Amino acid sequence: MKLLLLALPLVCFTAANAQKEVNLDELKEYIGDSVKVHGKISGVAYSSSSKQKSMLIYVGENYPRQALTIVIPPAVLNKLHIVPSPADTGNIMLVAGKLERYKGKTRINIKDPLQLDVIDNRQGEPE
Repeated sequence: MKLLLLALPLVCFTAANAQKEVNLDELKEYIGDSVKVHGKISGVAYSSSSKQKSMLIYVGENYPRQALTIVIPPAVLNKLHIVPSPADTGNIMLVAGKLERYKGKTRINIKDPLQLDVIDNRQGEPE
């Protein structure tokens, strides 16, 4: 019985923090939820709206038709071991976080470098 009582909070905590894996075409159904998403990087840019430029990674189609924008503020960008660049276009981006709607588009704001990963998807392709 004691073991059950000890395990219950752990199960509840795990369930509360579980993130659903969703496809790019389903994003609008999960606004406000914490999700895991993967997709092809279509572009990398910097915001023009602030003094400290956040990195913007577009996933899916090219801007302005991107399915998802990943926003990486400077404080997190400085902590990344490998900083995404335009050379990563075509690679696969894995991201986890809370989906938000911003100006009619879906986005995830990165608060921790562990929320994202880039996988080289172009290995073996001719240049």
